[in-house]
Amino acid sequence: GFGTLQVTATGARSEIGRIGTVLGALRPEVTPLFREVRGLVRWIAAAGIGLCALVAIVHGVSRGNWLEGVLAGITLAMGILPEEFPVVLTVFLAMGAWRISKRGVLTRRMPAIETIGSTTVLAVDKTGTITENRMRVALIETPAGRCDLRVADPSLSAAAEVVLGLALASSERSAFDPMERAIQDAASTYMPHAVRELEQAELVREYDLTPELLAVTHVWRRDDTASLQVAVKGAPETVFGLCQLPPAERERWLTATQAHAERGLRVLGVARSEFHGAELPASPQAFDLEFVGLLCLADPVRAAVPPALAECR
Repeated sequence: GFGTLQVTATGARSEIGRIGTVLGALRPEVTPLFREVRGLVRWIAAAGIGLCALVAIVHGVSRGNWLEGVLAGITLAMGILPEEFPVVLTVFLAMGAWRISKRGVLTRRMPAIETIGSTTVLAVDKTGTITENRMRVALIETPAGRCDLRVADPSLSAAAEVVLGLALASSERSAFDPMERAIQDAASTYMPHAVRELEQAELVREYDLTPELLAVTHVWRRDDTASLQVAVKGAPETVFGLCQLPPAERERWLTATQAHAERGLRVLGVARSEFHGAELPASPQAFDLEFVGLLCLADPVRAAVPPALAECR
């Protein structure tokens, strides 16, 4: 669709800028290891001071030499106070940072070594990290059957070509949406003649996707014919409603949609119609639409991801 943008705030006054300001004011928390070691050191230090005082008192009372008693207590305290803890912790964490650096990772803060060692859940971004961030048409399902484009040397049936051609006709000519780019790429690969024919057709009207109607409808005129061709693609449930499918057929296609979605596919419903009137309706709901099938898209997983996740596990 199309829109007008009005800038109301920039920089630190924008919402993202405020988030950056808040992040800049954050202070790193003390790690569990540091808290435990600090508590242990305090406990041992308190015990050492108490023992030092006890030795000094016992020595002073029993021998009458309070100076020697105080010196004996201080000597004992110096011997048992845990001054090695900071050194040991620093050395161990430095060794961890050195080992990680050999894998090409720079550690800015030592506590990060402890955090990595205690990790139990790994949360990562999906698009562009787990997947290639490149949508592809993976499967087309029609009442006549299913066509899987992920197999080697796939071929489209006539019904699948109708679905792909209508999906192309209901996409923007200069597509920027990843799904529409994937549809254009598939059409250019498997149906170049349909792309050329669409370039020569006239786009009469666009019905944009809205929150109330999650479908895009394009109306085309081809070869100066009296009738207009209507192409619709959108959320399957919306397209089912526009086509007024019978309950049994609607349930069947909803089951198929759910099955594809559970396999990680993004599913679009596709429909068509012809219009012979003089004036186009205000809403696509007025067209007598025919449901033609489902078009499923996938964002392929990067080849290196499965072994990387297996190594993390």
